[in-house]
Amino acid sequence: MLRYLFRVQYDYADGVTPITGVTSAYEPVSVRAATAAAALVDVTAATDRYRIAANVTRTITLVGTAADL
Repeated sequence: MLRYLFRVQYDYADGVTPITGVTSAYEPVSVRAATAAAALVDVTAATDRYRIAANVTRTITLVGTAADL
């Protein structure tokens, strides 16, 4: 197993920002998985509820991997 670190960026629609002037937010997400593809599936599922509830677009970027100690 490896540990994968992702950066999830949420972009808010016009007029829907949680704080005046903020148009995007970032969230670090770390998961353990056998492959990068499996890790991406986990991150997508974990962040999907917020994406739907907040009506935002989401961009997921792999930042790095590390051996799971």
